[in-house]
Amino acid sequence: MGRKSLLFWSFIILFALSSTFLGGCRKGAEKKPAPSQGKQETSQKPKEPKELTAINKEIESILKETEKKLALQDKTVGAASQNKQDQESKTSSQPGDKKQESQQKKEEKKSPEKTLQDWSKEEKAMENIHKKWNSLETSAVKAGAADSLIEAFETDLDRLTGEIMKKSILGTRNAANELYGNSTKIAKLYQTNNPPDVDMMKYFTRKSLLNMEEDQWEGARKSVQDLETQWDKVKPMMDEKTAKLIAPTDYSIHDFARSIEQKNKDVAQIKGEIVLTNIDRLTKEIQKAQQK
Repeated sequence: MGRKSLLFWSFIILFALSSTFLGGCRKGAEKKPAPSQGKQETSQKPKEPKELTAINKEIESILKETEKKLALQDKTVGAASQNKQDQESKTSSQPGDKKQESQQKKEEKKSPEKTLQDWSKEEKAMENIHKKWNSLETSAVKAGAADSLIEAFETDLDRLTGEIMKKSILGTRNAANELYGNSTKIAKLYQTNNPPDVDMMKYFTRKSLLNMEEDQWEGARKSVQDLETQWDKVKPMMDEKTAKLIAPTDYSIHDFARSIEQKNKDVAQIKGEIVLTNIDRLTKEIQKAQQK
């Protein structure tokens, strides 16, 4: 009788322990989220704010306006040099002719100088960026922007403001491009139709061209290397329809890098513009693919 009682109570204890263990496992399983659900939540990003889109447009407008000024400045310097040579080559002329030539030169100089001194469009764009950033900053922080990225953006915006007020063409272009780079990094935090990885290619291409313009060849070479690395990140994004752009982009980047290596400004400028054109084509094609 004692042995049967012992077996009975042993069975009861074993059953109770088993029930407790299984119940705990079920609770643990209920608390643990499904892996796929967790991944889906972390992959979701907020939609790109309209302020960020507007800021990028304003930066592009500043780069466009200063590009016009840079071309006009080069043209004006070239024309002035040519006029000086023409004057030196003339051995004799009538007083009336000299007066007429002087008046013509004054009239020719008015338009270029006025354009070079008119920075109203750049100033307006800069003011708009400040206003848009005031609204965007909070959103960027909520989206996960690091303090260092926020600080870098604000530093570049302050620098851009100073360069515009000084009416420095190259200084403004450099500051605008750096601001564009940080704006693109912020764009990565959002769902956007404009592929940030491709935009970074544009940033590195421009940076190389700007370094070249100031004879900073080592910096130009480094930016081309960054461009090539960024291009390697973009290639996997290409589908069957956009794959046709891989070869032309490959060749254009290779040719651009070669011209930078040779320190040939004229060729590098042309090759860099071709790279930028191909980047714009990439952006449009990837946008089309994302919309389908």
